[in-house]
Amino acid sequence: TPMDVTSPEDVKLIPERIESLRQHGHILFESKMVRRDGATIPVEISSRVIEYDGIPAILSSIRGITQRKQAESALRESERRYRDLVETSQDLIWQCDEEGRFTYLNGAWEKTVGYSQDEMIGHFFQEFQREDVIERDREEFESHLVGGAVAGHETVYISKSGDEIYLVFNAIPLKDIDGNITGTQGTAYDITASKKAARALRESEER
Repeated sequence: TPMDVTSPEDVKLIPERIESLRQHGHILFESKMVRRDGATIPVEISSRVIEYDGIPAILSSIRGITQRKQAESALRESERRYRDLVETSQDLIWQCDEEGRFTYLNGAWEKTVGYSQDEMIGHFFQEFQREDVIERDREEFESHLVGGAVAGHETVYISKSGDEIYLVFNAIPLKDIDGNITGTQGTAYDITASKKAARALRESEER
């Protein structure tokens, strides 16, 4: 019977799947089957209720999905490594929607500006900027949304404690699967220390 070649943990699900099949007439699900050599392989099963010589019966088609599962596992591992790199990066990594609201920020933002990710995500980037750069950066953002990349754009944020934070931004448009621009994403790095050092040097020279 099908149960003889189904993995033990999936055998327990057969009554539930038969009941679903009775209710809907067709089901599609993933399972695990046991090969002759004892190895377990992932499969996708499509089952439907039919009549066979006037008697209700179940017709199923089964296909192996080992390659697909391996590809999904590799993708998950790649995404995990990418997330680890992003979250441990000292650079500020971000995404904005097409209105200029933050949709993603890595952990470096909180270390740099003092606001938590929850305090910034969903808010417009201008809310955290020094007032005199807001209009200029808004124009730059709108220009960027028509497809232009941004490299080395310097601006000023205000930290949660009220300090000026000098940042340099690099950005590229964020696109959906159809190629439509849905926002922007990129990196930024903190140059506050070098700005303060340059200012101190100028003041020293003036004195």
